[in-house]
Amino acid sequence: MKNSLNILLFVTFLVNFAIQGQASKLLPIYIRSEGCNDPGIAGCGLAIIRVNGRDVSRHGRGYNIVVVNGKTGLIESSTSFDTHGNDKAHNGMIWHLHNIPQGRLVLVAIQDEASNKMSNSAYDALKRFGATNQIRGKFRSSYALIGWSGYGQLSAVTQVQQQPYLGPSIISTVISMPLL
Repeated sequence: MKNSLNILLFVTFLVNFAIQGQASKLLPIYIRSEGCNDPGIAGCGLAIIRVNGRDVSRHGRGYNIVVVNGKTGLIESSTSFDTHGNDKAHNGMIWHLHNIPQGRLVLVAIQDEASNKMSNSAYDALKRFGATNQIRGKFRSSYALIGWSGYGQLSAVTQVQQQPYLGPSIISTVISMPLL
């Protein structure tokens, strides 16, 4: 009788697992964007992008972008674009954003300053992932985004932005995976 009950429970587990495709897991995400003039920061600002407790930001001046696979939760890329000091960084950022495949979380944080060499096309490229009404041309403002490259809406998509001297911008959430 006991073995029959164990077998029944095991079969029920397998059926439920097959129906759901795979067990879900929780993915903690913390994003902090600091503009150089924000109060209470060390140095000239920092971009922190933590996924599952690990900081995976490149910590570069400008836009720091991390791409996370929406099915596995694994980091696919981490890069930064110095849209403050590099005349061509916005072009590289546009290319990078346009080449992110469907089904990815796109995590963004500004470090120090990012508006000086930014273009309208680069701001528009962020809209694909859910960015809205971004502060444009504000020297040393802060900006954090959890974006989505998949089809349809994702409730986790959010952004926080602060004018200069009013940051940092922080997002802290837990996302249930897989998203696909």
